[in-house]
Amino acid sequence: MDWLKFLPKNIEWKIQHNRVYYKKMAWIPFAYISSHRMIYFYLEPKSSKLILKVTKELLKTKCKFFFISPMLDDPHIQRTSEDIPRLNIENYLKNYAIPVFFDGFDKIGFDIIENLILYSRSTNSFDHVKEILNLVNNEVQSKYFDYYSKKDIYNTKREDIRERFNNLWRDIQIQNLLK
Repeated sequence: MDWLKFLPKNIEWKIQHNRVYYKKMAWIPFAYISSHRMIYFYLEPKSSKLILKVTKELLKTKCKFFFISPMLDDPHIQRTSEDIPRLNIENYLKNYAIPVFFDGFDKIGFDIIENLILYSRSTNSFDHVKEILNLVNNEVQSKYFDYYSKKDIYNTKREDIRERFNNLWRDIQIQNLLK
């Protein structure tokens, strides 16, 4: 499959060593092509607009793709084969808590939780999802008491994101049973 036809035309792209880069003052990694049928996008807030545009185009074709952590491209960190799926699942959930992706995926009609379930099944790491979700949920729900204003201040400002993460494990289980 020709992945380049789904990329926006107004940006300079290059492919080198199975990685797709885009030019924004420097060459920024955007995706990793593992085969002609599978592509992995680096899920990070810096590339959020491009990720949402390309995801919207790929939804029309019903192509299979997953998201991975940009930390996997760091050559200084050695990872085992068990660390990689855990890192990617954590990346899925942490970026889902960011309002740009939370609203963006909802707006284009993409279910990132379903994509997470498919990824965890393909890597045989579904048993790690609950543990990682609990860790990320603790970060999303964390708060401190501001004595000056006399109220709780949450690290994740939006209440709808915090509520979604409270019920996310139940939704993951339901979607896992239905798939």
